Amino acid sequence: MGVWVEIKGCRVLITGSAKRVGKKIAVDLARLGATVILHAFKSRNEAAETASEIEAFALYRPMVVHGDVSLRETWTAMDGEIEKHHGGLDVWVHNAAVFSATPFFSTSEEDWQQFMDVNLKGAFFGAQVLGERMKQTGRGKIIAIGDVAAELAWASYIPYSVSKAGMHGLMRGLARLLAPEVQVNVVAPGPVLLPDGTKDAERHRIMQTIPLQRIGEPADVSKAVRFLLESDYVTGQVIRVDGGRSGLRPGVR
Repeated sequence: MGVWVEIKGCRVLITGSAKRVGKKIAVDLARLGATVILHAFKSRNEAAETASEIEAFALYRPMVVHGDVSLRETWTAMDGEIEKHHGGLDVWVHNAAVFSATPFFSTSEEDWQQFMDVNLKGAFFGAQVLGERMKQTGRGKIIAIGDVAAELAWASYIPYSVSKAGMHGLMRGLARLLAPEVQVNVVAPGPVLLPDGTKDAERHRIMQTIPLQRIGEPADVSKAVRFLLESDYVTGQVIRVDGGRSGLRPGVR
């Protein structure tokens, strides 16, 4: 059984890494010496820009794989490409997801299915393909980017919250299934990168619910991912990166 604590040289796939949090994770790991593999579905131009940004300082151009993560054939194709060009994978950071508000009583079956397909089924198929290969090769790490909404179940985001809760449960099961060769954990951000157009009053209201009194940044999530990459005795855990917000009881600051 192989275990390592060095990020340098690790082959890391980050799904949904064209922009926002996924991009920050990819750039930070590349700066630390990891061989990053980018993934995008619709954001192909942004993925190419991210690859160019990394190439400028990392002395290699990251491989970019594409596809709809809700389809098993996408994972099979990505696994084959990674095996062909890099000889395998050490770490999979699963960040690909869809997120939007969905008023409960007007949520359509199509809305519901999209959340389940991308956020839950995508993680399931990825684990079937990549998790099995890691188990067979004798080592690996899976880090899923979840959400504190999985436990808090925000009223305006119920389908999204349910999909993330399912994904958290999937990862806990995988931590048992794939041990001891593979470590599986979840990083669950809270308020990070508020939606464009968020009004100052709403931003202020949210900040009042956060003990650390600031909105999170992509770097906060990236640092938690790094911690799990360098830790060899942590599995089956959900690490909340929310400034302490989810630990508050209603009405208590």
